[in-house]
Parts: sequence; C-alpha cells; structure tokens
Amino acid sequence: MKVKFVSKLNKMSEIVFLILSKKNALKNIGLSEKNIKEITKSIENKGYGFKLNEIIEINSIKDSKLKTVYICGLGSKIKDLNALDFEKIGGRITELNKLKAKVSVIIDKEVNDNENIMRLGYGSILGSYSFNKYKTKNFTDCKLSLIEIVSNNYIKLNKGFNRYTSISDGVFYARDLVNEPSNVLFPKAYAQRIQKLRQYGL
Repeated sequence: MKVKFVSKLNKMSEIVFLILSKKNALKNIGLSEKNIKEITKSIENKGYGFKLNEIIEINSIKDSKLKTVYICGLGSKIKDLNALDFEKIGGRITELNKLKAKVSVIIDKEVNDNENIMRLGYGSILGSYSFNKYKTKNFTDCKLSLIEIVSNNYIKLNKGFNRYTSISDGVFYARDLVNEPSNVLFPKAYAQRIQKLRQYGL
C-alpha cells in the first residue's frame, strides 16, 4: 500500500476520510458547499461530537462520485495529541477501508505538525499488514492500494515520508519472521534469511 501527500482533494475521490476537531473545520477543506451541507446535516442528526477517535460514517451523500465520508474526531485539545495518537487514527483509516482501492484524507488545518501528519500515514501502512501465507480460507487481503493525504506541505512531506516507508518495510519483515512456524523458520533457515539483509548494508 502507498501513502502519498497531495496539494488538494482529487475530484474523482469516492471515499473521503475527514479528521476534524469541530464542525466549523468543514469550511474550506476542498468539498463542495452542497456536500458540506449534507455532511453537516448528518452530523447534527446523529449527534456527532468530534470526540477523540469518535468515528461517523456517512453514506447518504448525493454525489455522482463521492460515495462515503468518514469523520474521525480529534477532540478539543489538538495541541495535546502526540504522534502515537495520529498513528492510531491512521490504522483506523486502513481498517475501515481494507476492501476499497483508494481513500482521500483531509486533516483539520489546526494540525500543522509535519511529523504528526507523517505518522498518520505511517499508521495507515502498518494497519495494512496481514500474514495469510498458510491460510486457505476465511481470510481477506487488504485491497487498499493508495491513501492520498491533502496538505499544503505535500512536497516536504513526500520527501520526509520515504523514511517511514523504509521503516514499515522493516517492521513487516520482522512480523513475517515472527509469524513463521518453527518447522519452517528453524535456526539455519532464519540465518539464511537474515544474510539476505546484507544487500541493505546490515
């Protein structure tokens, strides 16, 4: 799965995930006024309060392209949130959209810490992990291939995020090793796999 930072919302987006602290944050986020009115109405009807990690799913959007809008609350104290909080939200984005192909993400403009925004993307990637190598039935692989996160600092974020892409590759490799059964990954086989890491300077 790939995470990409972009300058604006793709008008062809079918799934949009909003990460907001309050209703007023809906203004000037790239959605049409008609869509915002429909979203606002759903928020009011369902008594949504933008509490931290509170998620609402809206499927009643009357739009030829936009099918589903998720809103995840940030609570009232954005400055108190840390990188791990954003990683968890990133994981929820993937969890809720594993069967979708692409998701567009818009973050509250009060979130201006590039590190937290990158950790959101990092958490999304980590949430896509699965180990189905030996399963023959009753499992579903993650089909989500692209998450686009809207940000004015998209150029800097894309450059900085390369580090997290590499870290996630390492995390997945370690998870694969842990999940292998002992009759497959015995000491000699483990050593052979580790030796392959020499090509990366390890």
